[in-house]
Amino acid sequence: MLSSTTQTTADVATPEAAAAVAKGAVERSRLKERDAKVVAVTVKRVGRVAERPRYEADVVVEAPLGPHSIARSEYLVTLQYAPDGKWDVEGMETKPR
Repeated sequence: MLSSTTQTTADVATPEAAAAVAKGAVERSRLKERDAKVVAVTVKRVGRVAERPRYEADVVVEAPLGPHSIARSEYLVTLQYAPDGKWDVEGMETKPR
């Protein structure tokens, strides 16, 4: 039987919530160009800890370079759900091409 704490964590720490946190982290720290935008976020859960779920998110950013070209950057964001009900962004790095 699951405790109410575990059940609440599972309900809040969803892949969708992790994707939103990863997107926000990239937007705040990496989007320097005015027209750059996040175009895709893919999330996968890593590990098996139920109380503190961990996720890796691939975040794709595109920015126009000119009328017919686009620069594309990809970031790997690792994050974990914390006991206090918030997300910890553990790392953010540019993915090699």
